[in-house]
Amino acid sequence: MTKRNGVVWGVGIVALVVLVWLFRTKMQFDWANFWHQLRYVSLGHIIAGIVLTYVTYFLRAVRWSVFLSPTKKVSPASLLGSQFIGFTAVALFGRRLHAALPGGATGEPSTELTDSGLDD
Repeated sequence: MTKRNGVVWGVGIVALVVLVWLFRTKMQFDWANFWHQLRYVSLGHIIAGIVLTYVTYFLRAVRWSVFLSPTKKVSPASLLGSQFIGFTAVALFGRRLHAALPGGATGEPSTELTDSGLDD
């Protein structure tokens, strides 16, 4: 890690600590209940969930490398970063952010179906 990179990480960690310190009274979180419920969590289930999540990220990267293969050969490993960023953004902000933008993120008209066609 370069010196500049270390400084950036240090500033980021200090900013996170300051934000947690400032907003600690704004959150109402029952830590006692959290620790009590955590006793009943299966470690195997947590590990399986984490592993399966990363497997899906890798499979999505493989899928995108196949999609892009007619135009450019791209390794799935090089697409992992974009998968992490994209799906983390969806997890944090939800898909409603895309719907709130005029024309979605692409600027194209909406293609949502208003009728499923099951009534015919």
